[in-house]
Amino acid sequence: MIFVRETPLSQEALSALKGVTAAGRGGRLWSRLVAAPRPAGRTDLTGRADLAQAVLARGTCEEVEVWHDAPPALAEHEHGIYLFVPMHAKATLLLDISSTTEDPRWALHREKKLLVTHWRWVRFPGIQGPWCFHADGHEITPIRLGAFHGTELELVLTQDMAWPGDDALLPLSFNDIERYARQRLSAAAAAR
Repeated sequence: MIFVRETPLSQEALSALKGVTAAGRGGRLWSRLVAAPRPAGRTDLTGRADLAQAVLARGTCEEVEVWHDAPPALAEHEHGIYLFVPMHAKATLLLDISSTTEDPRWALHREKKLLVTHWRWVRFPGIQGPWCFHADGHEITPIRLGAFHGTELELVLTQDMAWPGDDALLPLSFNDIERYARQRLSAAAAAR
């Protein structure tokens, strides 16, 4: 179950945004922002800092909470993992957890503290991905999908649609995600 609500910026969210705008093109938060896919029309780093400044001026963000009624599915990729979380009959939440961009979720994963019953984070309008991520509760066992590369799911998410990015709601059921992930592509199909 997912809950999303608009909320005033917490101290933690304020610190994250100020880090993006002030740490200037070299801090830890800035490197995470740089590594995230860029929104359409925003190709320069200054534009991303401007987006963070706009969120600061607005003073609100979205607070997201996920309670796992069913276990997420986990697929491995060359730079981390994808988590697919069932949302409702025709939608699945995608989290792209990176091992290369100082993503704090990767550290939680390595410490076996990520796959638990409750997650919460904030979203900043225009800035992709979850921020200020927290995980608590008892451990859950994910559905292991294996490697993402070379599957029908990879084809669907990278060629049949524009890459949705981290913290995106996919227009696919959880059953579709599982089915596509388990269909390995032939070499010819993977090359198309």
